[in-house]
Amino acid sequence: MPANKKATIRYYVIDKCLRDKSRIWHWEDLQAAIATHLRDFQGEDLLPSKRTILGDR
Repeated sequence: MPANKKATIRYYVIDKCLRDKSRIWHWEDLQAAIATHLRDFQGEDLLPSKRTILGDR
């Protein structure tokens, strides 16, 4: 179980993005998708780092 809720949200968004085979996802695309989802869900403007995203994959 993740240590925080943001990790759960990141996992959900990364899974959703990578299941979409119609495009190639780079870490910048994943970062934007996660930031959009966090903004919509929690009202926070956060950009996860490259290390965080690559560690979550």
